[in-house]
Amino acid sequence: MTPQQSKLFEYLERYIKGHGYCPSYQEMNSHMGLHSKSGIHRLVSALEERGYIKRLPHRARAIEIIPIEERQAYQPNTTQVTLQFADGCETTFICLGVPESIRRKFLLNKRTVGIVGVLTR
Repeated sequence: MTPQQSKLFEYLERYIKGHGYCPSYQEMNSHMGLHSKSGIHRLVSALEERGYIKRLPHRARAIEIIPIEERQAYQPNTTQVTLQFADGCETTFICLGVPESIRRKFLLNKRTVGIVGVLTR
């Protein structure tokens, strides 16, 4: 867990314990010192992928903390990518920790030669 994720997780635990419900994204933004909902959304998604929290779909303030004894050991998502070049060379590598949302967004077509998408951060 990154320091930002840890800070958000600890805030969620305290807030839910004290209020009985989850803070809004705006409240999480204020606490974390972020300026956009996308930053909080990314942190919340990472906590959910790692099994620390669970979001209930289509409900406001619907995040629950997963008890430590119910958490599964984090297994990073892996994706094997094979790049084929015009000269016939091919290279394969494993990407660790590829979020499901990115895997859905950037699909590699086996018939395509070359790089389909470039991800930058």
